[in-house]
Amino acid sequence: MTARPFHPPVWWSATFEFDRSEELVEAARAATRRFETGAPAEPIYTRWDNPTVRAVEEAVAALENGEDALAFASGMAAISTTLLAFLRQGDHVLALSTLYGGTVELLADVLPRWGIRVTFADPDELTPDLLRETRPQVVYVESPTNPTLRVLPLRRIAEAAHQVGALAVIDNTFATPVLQQPLMFGFDLVVHSATKALGGHHDVMGGFVVGLRHWLRPIWDLRKLLGGVMDPMVAFMVHRGLKTLSLRVFHQCETALQVARFLADHPRVRQVFYPGLPSHPDHAIAQEQMGAFGTMVSFAYEGDMVATQALIDRLSVFHRAASLGGVDSLVTQPVTTSHLHVDDTIRRRLGIGPNLVRLSIGVEPAEVLIADLRQALEAP
Repeated sequence: MTARPFHPPVWWSATFEFDRSEELVEAARAATRRFETGAPAEPIYTRWDNPTVRAVEEAVAALENGEDALAFASGMAAISTTLLAFLRQGDHVLALSTLYGGTVELLADVLPRWGIRVTFADPDELTPDLLRETRPQVVYVESPTNPTLRVLPLRRIAEAAHQVGALAVIDNTFATPVLQQPLMFGFDLVVHSATKALGGHHDVMGGFVVGLRHWLRPIWDLRKLLGGVMDPMVAFMVHRGLKTLSLRVFHQCETALQVARFLADHPRVRQVFYPGLPSHPDHAIAQEQMGAFGTMVSFAYEGDMVATQALIDRLSVFHRAASLGGVDSLVTQPVTTSHLHVDDTIRRRLGIGPNLVRLSIGVEPAEVLIADLRQALEAP
């Protein structure tokens, strides 16, 4: 019997040596052939591939029911490299308007510099008729959305994209593969910020794109050139985080629902955004296509910008910090964090006002989090 590591070890090497030149040449050829055959290839250089990184890519691909995955240094590296792999000057992207603020900046400010046209559509506007009218090369969405937690009919969107020859891409970070697998609804590519729930402990930064190998090949080519590959130590830590992903996410979802119900009944809360509430406009869609309703809760406070910041500052269990999806509960004011650089006109149209508060529910007991919110809301 041969012993082997229980957990994939960290391969701390930038390059890998071979006994003979022909072995190196064959490894280089095999590196690209794996996108055609799925056969494993010997590592050559960590910017191309690394055994630790490959291990976590395979694990995430399995979670999403994808053929393969590619790991990146951040979620934005995964998103930007994916889009740039398929877009050329003169192409058109149809994007959901309620996206993560960094993605909105990339689409609104960066891609147009290179002659790529971008049209934003609100959740209720993203219909088959709009796709037929605009005929984009790429359709890009999130579900649930950040921070108002709209849930999209994924199968209908993917089918409409394919009818006009568009690539359907979705950011599945908020749902995680535990709650939703968009490839099963027809999407071509799924992106993730591993900084969030996949890592799960607020201590890594990374990203993934998952899908069929023939879609991943051009992304791998561009990742190799742009250099945004995941570090082996980060890959090790994300792989470790995946082991508790389901346990964490389902517990956090149960707590999030209790928190949302508490907030919905509080007189100082104007509106609660959570797909698990029957009052949510997409509650029925979420019931149909998600395994649970998610770990994020947003709400509109009765006060203005200053009063909302004071409310947040009164919280003692929730940590005032950007990001989400980890074991510790976090609180942010989206207009000062995730959507700071988004045009104020767009923010107002999407309901992202100065009184909107976003909660990332951690693994603390529900009663502890509710007590913290109660004291902050009811302070004189």
